[in-house]
Amino acid sequence: MAGTILEWTEGSRVIATAPSSAEEFFSRRVADAGVLLEAARAHAAEGDIVSAMASALASDIATMQAVLWERINISPRSPQRQFFQAAEALTGAVASLAVDGEAAPASVADVISAERARVLSAVDDALAAEVAARWPDVDFLSAFPSPEGEDMAHSLSQRLEGMSLQAFVHERREAAERTMLEGQSARVRGATAEAIALAYEADFLALEAYLAESAALAGDPWLLTAIARWDLVVHAVGELAGLPEGFGDAVLTVRRAMTAALGDADGTRLDLVFVPA
Repeated sequence: MAGTILEWTEGSRVIATAPSSAEEFFSRRVADAGVLLEAARAHAAEGDIVSAMASALASDIATMQAVLWERINISPRSPQRQFFQAAEALTGAVASLAVDGEAAPASVADVISAERARVLSAVDDALAAEVAARWPDVDFLSAFPSPEGEDMAHSLSQRLEGMSLQAFVHERREAAERTMLEGQSARVRGATAEAIALAYEADFLALEAYLAESAALAGDPWLLTAIARWDLVVHAVGELAGLPEGFGDAVLTVRRAMTAALGDADGTRLDLVFVPA
């Protein structure tokens, strides 16, 4: 199940990954768009405007990916090059937000509108009209002023807990290893529920490190894509009806939900950084 912006670009190099199926890709992106829109609403309600903006933009990206993929599979003659050209435009739109010295839109809703216009300029008129018709109303963001460079920097510092990116990633990975060791100790003692909870915590610590590092490597200086991907993973894990009683099965269930939420390529990379359980 392909489906994140990082599956399309890594730096300036486009990666064409093969989704499990066209139908699954389309369905996943439509569902993700809805999840991210609701996450944007939740962030806005909490006053976290940068996160609201990030998730709203990611929702737009998911919608456009779905429309592009639908068009390619319905009309085989439609060039896939257009799909990847649009992906590059989407990535650039996120990476270039809130650059000091540029005239900023008045509100977050205006930011979204401006990015939509910029992205649609990269595709043909018919596709632009189809995508625009599917994008949702974002008036719920119209009351919030557009974040400036200082606001973005403050939000980033909060998310990195005042550390540099490298220090944050290192700290989270070390914490994940320590926490998983504690989980293994609890497992040996027969405290299975405690062991599962600790493994769960360790995996989310590893996720934080992975999302931050991979976003930066993909050219996202504000780590906005990390916010959106975190929202997708949290939603996916929250949708689990329950966990198996056994330690190994419980860990596997959570990890499958986490990696599936990110799609084939991104999920595979995340799976590689989990601390062995």
